[in-house]
Amino acid sequence: MTVLIGQLITALTGVIIWRQRWLEAGFYPTFVPVVSLVPAAVLTYNGAMVPTVVAALVGALVSPPTAAAISARLPAGFHPFVGNVAATSICTALIVPLLSFLPGAP
Repeated sequence: MTVLIGQLITALTGVIIWRQRWLEAGFYPTFVPVVSLVPAAVLTYNGAMVPTVVAALVGALVSPPTAAAISARLPAGFHPFVGNVAATSICTALIVPLLSFLPGAP
């Protein structure tokens, strides 16, 4: 249940924050923290709500522009999904360990 709550928070936050990018481009990678950062935080911190909510909010702010920036810089012929996967890895590897400093993290 905690995974779904975190995914809902990050999905809604990401779409609201990056709405203009969605309107301009027709797509923006707001799914990146939904499928990576939030589930990783839930698994790492045993479903604690504080790390889950912080991961959802920080992920919604940081992951989509990271994915878009990497995808925009890929060589010709590379699918943009490569940038999304790279952003998934980078954001998860950087943000999840930092959550251990939160008061609600086990």
